[in-house]
Amino acid sequence: MDDARRDPDSSNHPTVAGTYAHIVGSDDSTLTDRRAVDAFTRRWPGVAENSVENARFERRLVRWLAGQGIRQILNLGSGRPKPEGNVHEVLAEETGGGRVVYVEHDSTAHAHAQAMWGSRSGAAYIEADVGDTSRVLNELRDRRLLDLSQPVGVLLLAVLPYIPADPAAVVAPYADAVPSGSFLAITHMASDGVPAELLRDLDRALESAGGVFIRPRDMIEAAWQGWPLEEPGIVDVRDWRPDGEPAACGPLPMLAGVARKP
Repeated sequence: MDDARRDPDSSNHPTVAGTYAHIVGSDDSTLTDRRAVDAFTRRWPGVAENSVENARFERRLVRWLAGQGIRQILNLGSGRPKPEGNVHEVLAEETGGGRVVYVEHDSTAHAHAQAMWGSRSGAAYIEADVGDTSRVLNELRDRRLLDLSQPVGVLLLAVLPYIPADPAAVVAPYADAVPSGSFLAITHMASDGVPAELLRDLDRALESAGGVFIRPRDMIEAAWQGWPLEEPGIVDVRDWRPDGEPAACGPLPMLAGVARKP
């Protein structure tokens, strides 16, 4: 039986960060988050696994970026810290150092990051909405959190579906801010071929957290700003350079791709 005493707060509504944390195996969630995920999973098996596969993709991606010479990463919509395997930890394992700036509007995520990481040089945190691009970029520059004269890995993993604005318009200022040789990595759930009932149920489940915007593939593809895509292009998140046998796809596609700025 689940236990309300595990809750880090007393919220009566599920949060995107909390439900994601529960799915990927972190304790950083409330009873409400866990019940929302469990109820949805019973109705639509296989959908929640997208979050697990997104987390696996993140680790593969960071290792790959390190192999391309990337030493600094802007992780937009980073969610709550994981017990292990956070982006700055994976980057440090691969490079012996590096710098990661996490951007997340969830105040619980910020508090937990401060408690876990403190002021260590390999990680910095901006508490802001990813859609508020001016605020994020101004803070990035004012605090000199990254060297924007050097290539940056820009990550928007499973965050754009929770921003109502057009994905390409949200990404554009971040893409413009980084130099040639930078990489842009995006994952986004796609609506193509998905039962309308599933999309309604998903939006209803996350209504109190602001809803979710599942978009068609052609709209998602525009978010890569026309930059050349790295192999294997835009594919299901499970199929992007897998390090084993890819898991079976569920009823809701999760697209992934990485592009390099010319």
